[in-house]
Amino acid sequence: MAPNIGLRKKRTRLSTSMQYSQKEYWDERYQKSSDSFEWFQSYEDIKGFISSNIPKHAKVLHVGCGSSELAVQMNNEGWSDITNIDFSASLISVLKEKHSNRFGINYMEMNVEDMSFATGSFDAIIDKACLDSIMCSDESQKHGERAIAQIYKTLRPGGVFLLIATNHSESKLRLLERIEYEWSVAVEAISKPGLLDVPLDDDVSYHYVFICKKAQGVGYQTARN
Repeated sequence: MAPNIGLRKKRTRLSTSMQYSQKEYWDERYQKSSDSFEWFQSYEDIKGFISSNIPKHAKVLHVGCGSSELAVQMNNEGWSDITNIDFSASLISVLKEKHSNRFGINYMEMNVEDMSFATGSFDAIIDKACLDSIMCSDESQKHGERAIAQIYKTLRPGGVFLLIATNHSESKLRLLERIEYEWSVAVEAISKPGLLDVPLDDDVSYHYVFICKKAQGVGYQTARN
């Protein structure tokens, strides 16, 4: 019987994507290289969304920061209170040393699914590919729910959550639009880098920016499991 090559390729793709949800993968990756790398979109690509939604006096949290230079570039343009978290201890150690002389940027080892910040600690929260990585796990819905619940709790009333993601799937919308969450959700498409001069007529040509604005005067309700 001929081998099922198609099935083997599918399993390889699944196993490859699932590694993005695993702490061990990221620790190993960053031990090999902690050079800056931007997932999906650079600061220049998304700064319009940032500047129109996040005032420069805001207290900002960047979750799953990885080796992105997003916080540094925002800091260069006037944002002066940015906390970056990632669950890779080896990466955070490198970033703390690398940016030790820079005012207004802080790095902390922390998992977005289990943050230790007080309720309503931040005016704005940015996620650039973190939720996408979490949802590569074999229990994607459970881990995604934990992350979004923590983000909602940590965001102050009136604050904004910017999520830059690879797609606008129904599973993401279900996470964001749960009845417990008193925020408005808008989604905007942004062309993938390098595709500005070609026809953009299909879903794979875009990344997506979710703009979640939390209502004023609301508290935090625990999401139902």
